[in-house]
Amino acid sequence: MDHYLEIDFSGFARLVDALGGVDVTTDEDIDDDQSHLHLRAGSHHLDGKQALALARTRHGIGDGSDLGRIGLQQMLVKALLARLSGAGLLTDPAKLYQVADAVTAGLTTDTGLDSLNELVSLGRSLRELTADRVRTVTMPVVTAPADPNRVVADEPAAGELWASLR
Repeated sequence: MDHYLEIDFSGFARLVDALGGVDVTTDEDIDDDQSHLHLRAGSHHLDGKQALALARTRHGIGDGSDLGRIGLQQMLVKALLARLSGAGLLTDPAKLYQVADAVTAGLTTDTGLDSLNELVSLGRSLRELTADRVRTVTMPVVTAPADPNRVVADEPAAGELWASLR
């Protein structure tokens, strides 16, 4: 890994709001009292608070595990990329400032990305990155033999995935 970006919960919600929300389609109803998210299966336009709840949801979908949450987070990342690429940020300075302000308020980076110039350079390098060009994967797992509440890598498939990422 060369660099990392981390955005806190409130910064994430502000980013989504600055972009005017995100569009997602859920395959099943989501009913999670812990994340305070209740959605019927289908298409939804989410504001920042709802998008954050979606990113944190796990109890209201599938088997209630983190694996279901990972799938929702992957869907949400693609929705954000779609929104970013369609937001016209480079042609609307006011919108660009609003999004930049939302992101930087809750952003933590490694030392290689700790200046505005480096962040702008990273942003420019990702200009062509669109949701349809992103492929998300999840490491193959099986239930841990010693603990049914845990998962472990499913070999050899997990090793093959890691090798493909090198």
